[in-house]
Amino acid sequence: MTPSASPGTATRALIDWAATATLDDIPEATRERTKGLLLKTVASAVIGAREPFGSQLSRHGARTAGVAQASVIGGGYRTSVEGAALVNGTLAHQTESEDCYFTRDTRESASTVWIFPAVLSAAEHARVPGGEVVSACVVAFELASRMLEASPTLGSVRGINTASWFGAPAAAAGVARVLGLDADRLGHAMSIALSQSSGLGHQTGYDAHKLEAGHACRAGVLSAALAWEGATGAPDFLDTGLAFAPVRPDGLLRPERLARGLGSAPFFVDQVEYKKYPACGMLHASVDALVEIVATEGLAAEEVASIRVEVDPIAAEYCDRPHPTTIDGARFSYSFALASVLLDGRVGYDTYREEALVDPVRSRLQDVVTVVGDPVDPPKDNGARLHITRTDGREIHREVDRFLGHPSSPIPVPTLVDLLARDLEPHLAPGPRDELVEVLGDLDRQPDLDRLFALVCDPQRP
Repeated sequence: MTPSASPGTATRALIDWAATATLDDIPEATRERTKGLLLKTVASAVIGAREPFGSQLSRHGARTAGVAQASVIGGGYRTSVEGAALVNGTLAHQTESEDCYFTRDTRESASTVWIFPAVLSAAEHARVPGGEVVSACVVAFELASRMLEASPTLGSVRGINTASWFGAPAAAAGVARVLGLDADRLGHAMSIALSQSSGLGHQTGYDAHKLEAGHACRAGVLSAALAWEGATGAPDFLDTGLAFAPVRPDGLLRPERLARGLGSAPFFVDQVEYKKYPACGMLHASVDALVEIVATEGLAAEEVASIRVEVDPIAAEYCDRPHPTTIDGARFSYSFALASVLLDGRVGYDTYREEALVDPVRSRLQDVVTVVGDPVDPPKDNGARLHITRTDGREIHREVDRFLGHPSSPIPVPTLVDLLARDLEPHLAPGPRDELVEVLGDLDRQPDLDRLFALVCDPQRP
């Protein structure tokens, strides 16, 4: 077979490591974190299966189902591995609950749900042990994040959704590991997937954005399957710039970051920003700040004259959406989230409902919110500054950068599991919910994924 990388190249270093890293090479804490993120991925898909677009796509998948190889979460049917990856990836992204690694300077992302559902679907069909799933997810997420770090202006220069662009080749690598491909075939799978990478930042807040995750997962499965058969892509895809073509020549490239510290802790999966709320990650710091103010200052909704939110310009571009008219749009709206905190003291899955969009009280509170993108001194790392003026003229100021869920303030895995168990209460009966938590918590000791998918393919509702 044609080599997919030349000796001494960054492409060679990454694919050789990706093909040979073992579970024993991954620290115990990283394994536990990854299992928690896998639980989040599956839980998000269970919840997403009942969202409008999730139901639409699942029904389409049932009508067009191929050979029964892998399960569709919440669908009650099996289809081809590609079809299952497409639907499961989309379902996991339905509520904007995916967890991401962000570049610190441009806030572009690599994300779990563009990768993990592909690995899960392929692993179910291949009947590989759970430990192989954990290691494949760690490796695939590492590759996506390293490619992101090397090309941190793909989104800001070209408007491409970076989780989608790098998710497809990373998913291909994860599936290639599950299939047992050698380094060269794994590299070809990644190169083939790059021809299918897609996704637009402009789609955020619409159903198409959810589909981008599923598309990357499907592309990963197809690319790995073709490489297994012997198909090839252009070699040295990292060193020749193929992976970063959309940002050349005017984008910033940092190829020295591709293999730096490769295989050493901390892994990028340890550095994700964990989403506590089913909304864009750029909103979370402002929500945390206002929740804390409401709780400690006794701030009532009727006392608020104005709220000025200062954020990174990228956050303002994506999430300054006053009076959104759809649930998807509301998940990218500072005004909707902050108005909800003033009314309810919190943001949760039940915040994003149709009746809330037309609530006149919530609508009036959205009018007091102003979003400002600060290009000179922006808050760091998806942070936010809140300046609140009360109706009596008194002011409250808060700045939040190290919010709970940020890599510098990670949520402990047991707390993460408790939060997910609570979020699943309306969607999964107590017995299956507890068993799902148990199975994924013990995933690296499971012989295969049969028990997992038996619980979530046609889940018991409470």
